[in-house]
Amino acid sequence: NVRPLALAIGSLLSELSKTRHALWQREAELAAGVPVTVKPSEEHLAQRLETVLKGGVEAVGADAAGLYLLNEATTSLKLRAMHNLPRTRFLDPPRPLRGSVADLEALVGHAVVLEDTAMLPHWKCPEAYPSAVCVPVSSPTVPLGTLWCFSKTGRDFSTEQTNLLEIIAGRIAADLERETLLNAGLDSQTERRNRN
Repeated sequence: NVRPLALAIGSLLSELSKTRHALWQREAELAAGVPVTVKPSEEHLAQRLETVLKGGVEAVGADAAGLYLLNEATTSLKLRAMHNLPRTRFLDPPRPLRGSVADLEALVGHAVVLEDTAMLPHWKCPEAYPSAVCVPVSSPTVPLGTLWCFSKTGRDFSTEQTNLLEIIAGRIAADLERETLLNAGLDSQTERRNRN
């Protein structure tokens, strides 16, 4: 009879599927458990962030970008990295989060595209450019700030370009978290050495 053989094959296929799923999950868990070795980076974080911003600007055909991070109290946003903006912007005081409508909208997870910033002043674009897009920068659990990309010409940013900027924002968040973890690891090593 073919029926018992078919049931046995079905059972084996089901078991194989469960094993593949378990292996898939385990590999991700192992990837997360890889020990972090502190290796001095050849590039300072500032240079890495500016390089990522430059790549993002070029990829979407824009002209400039700024990374604005929240303070600890989540009441203001401060420019922390940029590409193609005047260096004096680093001296500007933090922007209050209250009233920064585009940043607030981005921080809850929605990209904001401003095709004509002059027609939409209530969105509070932080730079005087005709067009801009704002995307969230966040870890899986914590909003970190916003990434703004600016254009010298009035234009739209396509869904694909906005998605690309969101991926770039994710890369920035990962770089910031990596730097935090490495610094914590170095502090921990120093503390252990001082105790011994």
